[in-house]
Amino acid sequence: MGRLASLPRTQTGPGGAEFTVRRVRGGDKTYICPGCNQKIPAGTPHIVAWSNESLFGPERGLEERRHWHTSCWERHLW
Repeated sequence: MGRLASLPRTQTGPGGAEFTVRRVRGGDKTYICPGCNQKIPAGTPHIVAWSNESLFGPERGLEERRHWHTSCWERHLW
């Protein structure tokens, strides 16, 4: 079941845009969550999301992906 949770899916996110969303277990890096501007410590499960509506194509959206606390992402769903 854990593997299924990590499969990418499409959701409406901040600003009403379509995002590809993936749950990750957490790795070796610390990230800053755009929802609360707080750290996501290394090894913490969280959400990675990127826009499907980038003006410069899907590759650019993936390059601009952001790491969110799961609760912050869920709070910012519109």
